[in-house]
Amino acid sequence: MNVKIHGSRTARLALAVLAIVAWAAAGQPTGAAAESPDPAMAALDARLAARPDDLEARAEAAFDLADAGAPQAAADFVKEHPAALAGEAGAALSHQIAGDLAARHIRWGWAEPVFEPAQRRHESDAAIDALEAMRRKDPGDARATGDLLLAYRLAECMPDAIALWERAIPHDGAAYWLRNAAADAYLGLHRPAEAEALYRSFAGERANAPEPWLGIYWAAIEQRHYGDAGAALERLAKVPGQELTAAVQRGWLLLFADRTAEGQARFEALFREHPGDRRVREGLATAYLWQGWTRRGLESTEEVLARTTLDVPRVDNPTARISRAGALASLGDLAAARREADDLVALYPENIHAQRLWRDVRTQLAPEARLEGRYDTSDRGLGEAWTQLEASMPLGPRARLAAGGYGSRSEDDRYSAGDVREAYLGLSARPGRWLSLSGGVAWDYGRTDFGRGPALEVRAALLPDDRWRADLGYARDAWRDLPLRARAEGLVADTWDAGLSYNAGTRWDARLGGGRSALSDGNDRAWGLAAAHLLARQGPVYRANFGVEVYGSTNSRSDVPYFSPARDRSVSLTHRSEWVTANTPGHRHTFSLLAAAGVYDEQGFAAGPVGGLWLESDWDLSEYAALVVGAGARSQLYDGSRELDPRFYLTLRRRF
Repeated sequence: MNVKIHGSRTARLALAVLAIVAWAAAGQPTGAAAESPDPAMAALDARLAARPDDLEARAEAAFDLADAGAPQAAADFVKEHPAALAGEAGAALSHQIAGDLAARHIRWGWAEPVFEPAQRRHESDAAIDALEAMRRKDPGDARATGDLLLAYRLAECMPDAIALWERAIPHDGAAYWLRNAAADAYLGLHRPAEAEALYRSFAGERANAPEPWLGIYWAAIEQRHYGDAGAALERLAKVPGQELTAAVQRGWLLLFADRTAEGQARFEALFREHPGDRRVREGLATAYLWQGWTRRGLESTEEVLARTTLDVPRVDNPTARISRAGALASLGDLAAARREADDLVALYPENIHAQRLWRDVRTQLAPEARLEGRYDTSDRGLGEAWTQLEASMPLGPRARLAAGGYGSRSEDDRYSAGDVREAYLGLSARPGRWLSLSGGVAWDYGRTDFGRGPALEVRAALLPDDRWRADLGYARDAWRDLPLRARAEGLVADTWDAGLSYNAGTRWDARLGGGRSALSDGNDRAWGLAAAHLLARQGPVYRANFGVEVYGSTNSRSDVPYFSPARDRSVSLTHRSEWVTANTPGHRHTFSLLAAAGVYDEQGFAAGPVGGLWLESDWDLSEYAALVVGAGARSQLYDGSRELDPRFYLTLRRRF
């Protein structure tokens, strides 16, 4: 429009801004939270009273209020001055005000990192309903279409956003913010290649904005292109004011690349420089959790939540709450984790991370069936085939009941009396974060009656902190784990065992263990083990561990039909290589190579080399099913004779 009010466009905008300032001075919010500015309307009425017949001046004032970011003020103004809506210009003004009201929170910074979720959902639903109605009325309305795309994206309705982008928005010449919204939606639907192409399409024209570089970074992370992610961070660091953001994301890049110890060190250094920064605290808390230090990570997460979550006004931090729920589940507080997960999925129904957490907690509390099968060799190279079937169900959030059975069959019929036919009932509980308890009873229902009573077992694990763990166990009249020939004689054993382990995060761990068994034939067996493992290489695709193990045992009797050396000992070097060939939720696949080589010494015989090699493949078939398949062989010495012992095993787990 060409009509001037008070002489110039600058004067008109000044008038609109003056109205908004007066409105704000009266204690009213502006922009996204705009309400009717009564003081401002009075000021405008007074200024326009001198020209009561100038309808175009009133239309100009309404346009200027809308252009200044106060659509509600403009709507109130034209309500008081309906003549401003006359003619084609008035129709255009009405359309603009309607669109601005529908999208006011979208255009004026509604997409905040913390927010009141119920209000956000209400606003998103209202915006989407209004904008969809405008599109149905005028499918060619590019402005309403663009606002609707942004509304879908901010409401996390990613499929709707992609459908609208691909169907209704010309890609050539699309504004950068439309491409950015579409790229975010592609990324949310795990289509990172398409997202990256869109981010790169406006990276040049918006080189001094953080959005394209952060988008390229996250798309590269999703594709496990960590070099490209690092390059994007280099560009982000050159954007004024984004240096700390780039530094924080470098720490996350180390975590995503499975370089957990380096990531922790990076966040600890950032914490010393920026102890009050929320992002630094969140990264450090996550690093502790990924190191396996659940308590320390939970404590850090609680600190983050205390600083970023308020009740009045409601400001929420869903990311930290998801981390807290996962930590609580790891510590056995499944009831608290379930409450948190239920609340999060109710508040953020479109958030895939909240949904995944909810499913994970529910899965841990679900019944499970497990089937195991293996073929290996017992003492003296006697072959056995084993089968185990178990079903378990929760008894509340801290206890689980299991029932199942073992069966075995020896290849040598002379020892068929040693075949296992066992049914068992077990109970495990986690009464506190520092304590884990389990116990069970087993019955022998084999064809041969050795007069065995039920076998009993109890175990306790003390977990005082993230690094130390102590295990204690006792079994009475147990027979299943004895050598085949000992079982064929009808023997049982009473066993005490204990272990102590130290876990220094993902980098290294060490453990000590030992026990004593009293067999029913009078043989007393004692054993001890010391082991340490070092993570030599850690990455997103490949990791490698090296270790050393020292073992020794003594037996009070050697004049028995089963392998029972008076004294033996061994020293072995171990290695595990693991390749991650798929790593998406519910579809993880790892392939592992396990090797051991050492020296075995048995009293009365010459020492000699021993070793083994195994291949193992581990699939997460879905979020509820997992399959492990392995095969290998070991070369062992028995009374100076070398034997090659093959082994095959399979485990299938299914939650319901």
